[in-house]
Amino acid sequence: MTEQLRRAVERIAMLPEAEQNEIAARMLALLDDQRWERLLNDPKTEILLDILSADGDAEDDAGLTRPLSESYE
Repeated sequence: MTEQLRRAVERIAMLPEAEQNEIAARMLALLDDQRWERLLNDPKTEILLDILSADGDAEDDAGLTRPLSESYE
């Protein structure tokens, strides 16, 4: 852990629990956003999505799918 992060955690620890939870939620959301950005910008992701899309089209063409609305009936 860096010195700057350690100081931030120490200061956060002095706040009321509700404020600590709010900061933690924001930090986790930021980390999730960064993870998604890395994943979506990875060239391998585009290849995988193309493969999955082609598989889905093939299943639909073969009559192996049903309308989404039927899933909720």
